[in-house]
Amino acid sequence: MRRLLWMTILMLAGCGQVNEDLTNKMPYNSLVGQEFRTKVELMVYRHSRSRGLRVERPGSTFFGRTRSEINPPFPIKLPSEHVIMGFLPPSSEFKVVKIKDEGNTGMHFINTYVEIIKSPDSQWVGKVTHISSLATYDRQTNPVPEFNPEYMEELPRTP
Repeated sequence: MRRLLWMTILMLAGCGQVNEDLTNKMPYNSLVGQEFRTKVELMVYRHSRSRGLRVERPGSTFFGRTRSEINPPFPIKLPSEHVIMGFLPPSSEFKVVKIKDEGNTGMHFINTYVEIIKSPDSQWVGKVTHISSLATYDRQTNPVPEFNPEYMEELPRTP
């Protein structure tokens, strides 16, 4: 058991950081600048040790709480070290501004960052948030993240 623990520690210590900006690289650059509109209310949160905002749907297994269980005043600190900052209402609009490959050499992900450009709740306008939990991708067959149409719709591109 002790040997396994040491092997795990050594393996993790040897993992290098991955932090590559894919914003201007093919095929990811086709998504940059694209605008979307939310169809549902989304929870805005951050990790207690980070200032970066993230978006998740209420009731997800990640938080295990339904919308009716999360009420103001915000922010709300959870035992999981996450802080719920509030909710992004339906009909909010955002624009993809950055796509990055982040993590470590053992496990890294394509992360999508968006700027909220319009919202019935003006406190969110201008904020940049990580929205990758609402997107899917496959590095081999479809490397460009696709947003779940149940949560948002793509808006027509403006020239």
